[in-house]
Amino acid sequence: MNIRPLLPLALALAACGPPTPARLPTPPPPALPAPGPDDVVGDGHGYTAREAELDARRAVAEQLRARIKTRTEASERDIDGVTDRQAETRTSSEALFDHAELIHTLGVLPAEGGFRARAVLNRAQAARVFQQHIQEDDALLVRQAAAIDAALATLDTATLLQPGPRLVRARQREAAALLEALGRPTRLAWPPSVAAASTRLAAARRRTVVRLQVVSALPAALREAVVAQWVQLFQARGCALVEAPQTPPAEGAPTADAVLTIMGRRHQEKGLEWRYLGVDLRVEDARSRRPVFVASALPDTAHGGGLDEVQADRAALRRLAEVLPERFKDALDGLDCR
Repeated sequence: MNIRPLLPLALALAACGPPTPARLPTPPPPALPAPGPDDVVGDGHGYTAREAELDARRAVAEQLRARIKTRTEASERDIDGVTDRQAETRTSSEALFDHAELIHTLGVLPAEGGFRARAVLNRAQAARVFQQHIQEDDALLVRQAAAIDAALATLDTATLLQPGPRLVRARQREAAALLEALGRPTRLAWPPSVAAASTRLAAARRRTVVRLQVVSALPAALREAVVAQWVQLFQARGCALVEAPQTPPAEGAPTADAVLTIMGRRHQEKGLEWRYLGVDLRVEDARSRRPVFVASALPDTAHGGGLDEVQADRAALRRLAEVLPERFKDALDGLDCR
């Protein structure tokens, strides 16, 4: 039987087999929950769900930082007709947002290569928190003003040289900058009693004398170099630290007495000379003897080495200049003569 005439028919029948099923479209990935109309939104990604969530929360905080445009650098600002000479802190896009509890995670979903997440901060809720902080600090400023007035009556430097209102005002400026970033600008105003007390406080600080007595058996040049470092640290806070007799204070002049003890020793090791320095600085009110400032790190605060005694002394002084502002940061931050 000749099958050649049947081949075209067989091929035609094969071509008419069952149809290929149509390819269904890939369903879109599930969507993250939609934010509210008053939310600051941040989306994040990560290899793990936790990394994605943290990335989303960080995105929210970074948006707030980026929106802060207020910048204050050692400038005088006029607030309700009162010059704010303590506006020396800087509020910028680097301002910290330390209210992570206000950021909420809306959802976390699997994604290609890991996870994706969405976090939000509700502007209205956050604004209420910062406005409450400003109101609480206003009440604190009023209490501080009463304490300042009492200290002015006795010229007590233990209170007069505390940062007090300056730190509170800096905190309020940060809150105001965040409110502006949230679209809720607010105007800071000194409570009347605080404005008056701050003016009197600034005048009293300008009259303040910090008299220094040094106790040390070190060579004169080394002793003077250590003293100079403390003088510089105090000057950075507006305080004049001056070697002077600690006689009864002059009438009407807020006065503090400081005693700086400097210890030192030498040591030889592996062919090198080593110098060790230890310092103890105590400041108290000249009248009440209440403590104003304490920084103690005896017997060894810093040390340095070199090929001879001169190099060792220089190395120890360089190291001391690095150590003092770091080790005594909290104590120095608690001192303000401006």
